Amino acid sequence: MKARLILISTLLAGILFMTGCGSETPMQDMKDASKEIDKIEKRSKDLKNKEEAFTLLRDLNNAMKDVREAALTLDDEYKNMKAGGEEFQKAKQSEDFKKTMKEFNKINSDIDSSLSVISKNLEPYKDDEEVKKMLEKLQTLLISR
Repeated sequence: MKARLILISTLLAGILFMTGCGSETPMQDMKDASKEIDKIEKRSKDLKNKEEAFTLLRDLNNAMKDVREAALTLDDEYKNMKAGGEEFQKAKQSEDFKKTMKEFNKINSDIDSSLSVISKNLEPYKDDEEVKKMLEKLQTLLISR
């Protein structure tokens, strides 16, 4: 009986520890994804063939999924507030909210800039069928963002 209690306690402690190992905030997730997109932008400058273009787009797709998840998580924090309501007005005036929105807008701006550069660098490979399909998937993800 004692062994079971110790085993169960150890498993619960492990589960709690592992769930606590994730990122601290959705903003941190967005920052991390933005850094990954910056790395992808740098890689896009040295594309040599359509296979590299496809791989780059696949990696970009995964990074954009991370951005989308972080944005949805951030949005979820404010979903119960009615636009124009008293609670929303108070939150909007808080320094924390202003800082978060400023940071969010900067990250989005950086991502948009990187996406523009990546798009230009992919231009020679956009006619390839596999690249075209990956671009369509990415476009669908961006629209749903």
